[in-house]
Amino acid sequence: MKYLLTKCPICGAKLYHDTLKQYTVRQFFKKDGKLSQRLKNVNYETHEAGIICCSECDFSTNAELKGETPYSNIEISIQDDKYYWENMDEADEEKEEFCPTEEELENFVKEKLSEYSKNVDIKISATGDVNVYYQKCLIIEHLTRLDDMYIRRSIAMFADLHRRKNVTIYDIYKEDDSDYYTIKYGKKDNDKTYTAQVHIPEKYQGKVRCVFDLLNENNL
Repeated sequence: MKYLLTKCPICGAKLYHDTLKQYTVRQFFKKDGKLSQRLKNVNYETHEAGIICCSECDFSTNAELKGETPYSNIEISIQDDKYYWENMDEADEEKEEFCPTEEELENFVKEKLSEYSKNVDIKISATGDVNVYYQKCLIIEHLTRLDDMYIRRSIAMFADLHRRKNVTIYDIYKEDDSDYYTIKYGKKDNDKTYTAQVHIPEKYQGKVRCVFDLLNENNL
């Protein structure tokens, strides 16, 4: 499945795109998956290619927009001037039916997400959906496979939001049949509790999604 490329697929930090010429033209990714209009020149040797790099971790692509080792399973594509990323390991797997048991989910957390085990809970809903909770907050819905990298990325986005916006998220939830997530949070300079609504566009209904990919941070 393809996901809109707005942040690093590995850690959730800001990405930049380098057009490799005599001087690199650097542009950052915006929340809609497009490149910003603001340009920054970086002095490189003469090249005719472009790469994408994370501003925080070691994720980067080659000129064909394929992830460099150890992230060679990540491929990036362009459609209608927007960038998308895809985990090719996920694309290669059979996805017709995904029905993990409670024991399989528990073992997955212990083995693949051991450092988060006290805060991560993967639950099967009454409708059979597989959803991920972090610190009791709903962060991912409709998993089609147990992808530890995607879950780690979502957790990193949770932590990054706390740090950059200086907030504490108390709860994230969605009522049955609702098109909105509700986020309850506090700001570290007072004791008030605030509420933000995150709309789920129709094209994301019933599909794998991370709450933070849909969030307009200006609403916090």
